[in-house]
Amino acid sequence: EDALLVPVDAVMMEKTGGGKYVEDVEYVYIKNNDLIYKSYLNVVDSNSKYYRVCGGVAEGDTLVCFK
Repeated sequence: EDALLVPVDAVMMEKTGGGKYVEDVEYVYIKNNDLIYKSYLNVVDSNSKYYRVCGGVAEGDTLVCFK
């Protein structure tokens, strides 16, 4: 399986949906030259240090940490 490890400190959460269908969605901010953009993650699993993801970031991306 092609998955990348993303540090917990780089991952943010937002709520999506409504009513009883609210869920947390993980995302990161990626810096590319002078541009910073939001990218939603496809999380496979996680632990206290890393999220294992299969989409939303690529190897070599520069992540912005706000924590």
